[in-house]
Amino acid sequence: MEFLSKYFDATKPYAFFEISCGQCKSMDDLFVEMAYVLSFPDYFRWGKRWDSLNACMQGLRRIDEEFISIRFSDFFVMASNLPSDVKQYIEIFLDTIKFIVDHSHNARPTYKLFKIVID
Repeated sequence: MEFLSKYFDATKPYAFFEISCGQCKSMDDLFVEMAYVLSFPDYFRWGKRWDSLNACMQGLRRIDEEFISIRFSDFFVMASNLPSDVKQYIEIFLDTIKFIVDHSHNARPTYKLFKIVID
């Protein structure tokens, strides 16, 4: 699944991050990986991650590049290995990421422009 924007211009400098999900056995593992790769603040690592996900993503505006590309590799491998009672959170996570991407393109210059690739 790929969320692309007509505003994303790959010819301009952009920051690229890859979050490897294949070894994640829980949503907490995914959040820990995101915190590490994206250098989220400590309150995300030790606090209520769902509540602060949007704020931490907005915090990526500290990055100099206007465009940010984030790839969640092996996301669906992780999702298929999660216990059934946790799988509902995958949809919530995807909805949250889509919301962040959509709003990044509607609220300039407050947000950065995101390209998110989930595979």
